[in-house]
Amino acid sequence: MIELRSRALVAVVAAAVGSSLLCLAILIVANQFVASGSNAWAAKPGDIVVVAAVALIWAPAVALIPVALLGYFVERPKARWMIANNGGIAVQLSLSVLAAIGLSILFRIALHLINPRNPLVDIFGLGLFAVMGLASGLAWWFLVILPGRRG
Repeated sequence: MIELRSRALVAVVAAAVGSSLLCLAILIVANQFVASGSNAWAAKPGDIVVVAAVALIWAPAVALIPVALLGYFVERPKARWMIANNGGIAVQLSLSVLAAIGLSILFRIALHLINPRNPLVDIFGLGLFAVMGLASGLAWWFLVILPGRRG
């Protein structure tokens, strides 16, 4: 039981870091770091350091709370079920992404109730939560479910 808890904690941290790096990779591929008037995504030499700091320190810190909520309420019970039964990675990832999208919708509703100026629909935020769900599903699959099936 303690081994499952420690693997779950590692999976949550890995999902937070992984979702941040995956979002950074998506932004780089989508060409969102192009400096105005140039072809280089870093306008100054210090920009690379700033982007690396955001991707490796601040983004995982922000992603930690939603990924921990997903881990506790969705991934942990699902991992126990997936270890006992032989569900595949497609089921694991789809349930994780759907749960993350649901968490995003609940978060937007709460923000809108607190301040009606906040819009209910936020496609960028929905995408970020979907990436967090994907990273969470992958982390729990490789760090908790597969080792749980072997042991």
